[in-house]
Amino acid sequence: MGKLAREAITRPALCLERLSTNAAGPVVYELKNPFRVGTTHVLFSPQAFIARTAALVPRPRVNLTGTPADTQNVTPNPTVAKCIKANV
Repeated sequence: MGKLAREAITRPALCLERLSTNAAGPVVYELKNPFRVGTTHVLFSPQAFIARTAALVPRPRVNLTGTPADTQNVTPNPTVAKCIKANV
């Protein structure tokens, strides 16, 4: 299960080997499996391609100050601090 999760996380959203640009300017993406109607390639304008791929990127989990969101509500425990000082 752990290996499967790592592969799913590290796998890119697009295969770069199937991505190219046309001489006329559009971005061409070759499909892994053709559609039922026989479509093997999809053409995008550069702006449309960037808009579609930007939608695949997850939002960052960082607030505006640069601190990770998970550590925002952590308050120091005075009991633990006293124990640490006593052991030193």
